[in-house]
Amino acid sequence: MFRFRWTLLMCTGCTAAVDTKEITCGPGTMLDGDQCISIEDTAAAATVPDDTDDTDDTDDTDGSDDSGDADDSDGTTEPDDTGDTTEPGPPTVDVYLLGGQSNMVGVGPAETLAPDLRTEQPDVFIYWADVPAWRGLQPSSTYTSGYGTYFGPEVTFGRTMADASEAPVYLIKHAVGGTDLAVFWHPGEDPSDPTIGDGYRVFSETVETALAELRASGVEPKIKGMIWMQGEADASYDVWADAYEDNLTHFIERVRTDVGEPDLPFVAAQIDCRGLCGWRDTVNTAIEAVAAADPTVSTFSTEDVARFPWDGWHYNGFGQRILGERFAAALRDEEPPEPPGPAITITGSYTYDYYGNYTVGWRFETDQFIEVTDLGLFDLFDDGLYHSATVGIWDVATQSLLVTGEVPEGYITDWEGGFRFVGCEPTLLPPGDYIIGVEAYEWSPDYYVYYAQTEIDTAIGFVEGRHIDGNQLAFPIYVVETTTDAAAWLGPNLRFRLAE
Repeated sequence: MFRFRWTLLMCTGCTAAVDTKEITCGPGTMLDGDQCISIEDTAAAATVPDDTDDTDDTDDTDGSDDSGDADDSDGTTEPDDTGDTTEPGPPTVDVYLLGGQSNMVGVGPAETLAPDLRTEQPDVFIYWADVPAWRGLQPSSTYTSGYGTYFGPEVTFGRTMADASEAPVYLIKHAVGGTDLAVFWHPGEDPSDPTIGDGYRVFSETVETALAELRASGVEPKIKGMIWMQGEADASYDVWADAYEDNLTHFIERVRTDVGEPDLPFVAAQIDCRGLCGWRDTVNTAIEAVAAADPTVSTFSTEDVARFPWDGWHYNGFGQRILGERFAAALRDEEPPEPPGPAITITGSYTYDYYGNYTVGWRFETDQFIEVTDLGLFDLFDDGLYHSATVGIWDVATQSLLVTGEVPEGYITDWEGGFRFVGCEPTLLPPGDYIIGVEAYEWSPDYYVYYAQTEIDTAIGFVEGRHIDGNQLAFPIYVVETTTDAAAWLGPNLRFRLAE
């Protein structure tokens, strides 16, 4: 992602060109002899021009000129008032609303984000009902506690929208886990309806307060869209599931009425609680029907969005990142992005009884532009990593280290095909020759295997195994001749997308 800061330089007054003796006056001034004077001072002292060039001998003491235009009786000219003197209004800022239940709250571990997304964003701001104040966008989940920091789709959604618009964006979020649209989010018929659910009431109050604070700060908010991640609770009860289409249609109408945006774009993600919520298909069909009936409502599937393997309800960190990106794509009327995929998947047997203090890894080639989004590390037995380790990618020709990422100990990070991944700074690799490596330690065999049966992505060409002695990350120079049927050293891995 690229971010730019522009600085406007403005010069006022006069500057003299020494070489030519020519004097150039700046804005708001004019040349008078050999100096610049204020135009305002000149206008204040101005009188009716002398009519010495008038061929008409008629005396103009009647207060009219030859052209028939009325002259002022006091003999002075009036300044030209034809210009627009309307005071400019406050600058407009884009605002997006976020609502739903636990997958909008978010249980994605912050460690799975790229490092620069784990802290406040300078050009994306969030007003979250649980922290009711405007602040730089950061992971905003009620599940954050002493056990760690978590996030929802707000992080990549906000980042993507800001990058696309090249202007700051503002998010207003209210979400509560385990809540239903039928009762908790029921919007009532109007703001005075006593049947309004607690969720919609707090949501409305949060939006109203957040907008008021923006106006008080000197900007005019413009609500540009709303994203909605909810439905699992309603899919657990047949009556609520059967009513979901009508309830969602009414909810969208009430939001648009309450915020004064009758055509507000609305994105409702479909749910994926297979085997846990009995009326999942009913709710997803309802969401699709609402989107089909209203061109300003859109939806997308989440069946391929990663969930925790031990928890079929919730999207993991990798899944939350994709969820936010897809919400942004839907609002921008773009195709939903595919999740990045691993370069290598272990498909069969492997050996792991050799270990020591090394940097281990493997060399690969690519003939395409690829964007690296994650770096990963093998987790033997899938029981969590014994300690953290740093993964890096080098350019073979220059031996320059292009990107690194630290995979933390434990099992909080995303797991896929035997590897644990963390987000890294998105890094574009042009066609070329590269090495990926990781720190490995004598007392832990966790981090690499060899003689491994693998499947390699078609954009990646596996060349050979590499290693070097030492207990710090270093460019591995020693070669181990291997094949994809007996690959080494498979400790590090990467996720990537083909670059557009």
